[in-house]
Amino acid sequence: MFGGLDLLPICVTKPKGERGTRIQEKVWHLRPTRVIQYNPELSTLELKAGCDVCGRRSYRILGTETDPGEELIGERWEPVPGKPRQPGNGVLLPRSAIEGTPIFLYEPFTLVTDDVRRFIEGKGWTNVRFQEYGEVVDG
Repeated sequence: MFGGLDLLPICVTKPKGERGTRIQEKVWHLRPTRVIQYNPELSTLELKAGCDVCGRRSYRILGTETDPGEELIGERWEPVPGKPRQPGNGVLLPRSAIEGTPIFLYEPFTLVTDDVRRFIEGKGWTNVRFQEYGEVVDG
């Protein structure tokens, strides 16, 4: 259905059952084969750290959707509401960069297009959570 994935077997061993035998279940890790490089010029990224020797950079993505949670305010943890993604912020990818690849790595994240999200939600799968990180733009 969707290309650009490697299927990697994972063996999960559950605790001993009623008869004292371990139950092994085979599950699969879906690893995207396409890696999209950070695009700090187009996306709203903040450089957190960079190495002048190896060239590695670490970014914080600004303006993405956030979940509700808690924040330390003064000396107390207080609940804070989640926030929707701010339009025009987050990961902005040109359509040409992901052409034909609806599932890809934008390390450390696995990102999917709306087609994949709708497919997964239509199946009723519950072990996947979606957050809006950005949008596909012309180009």
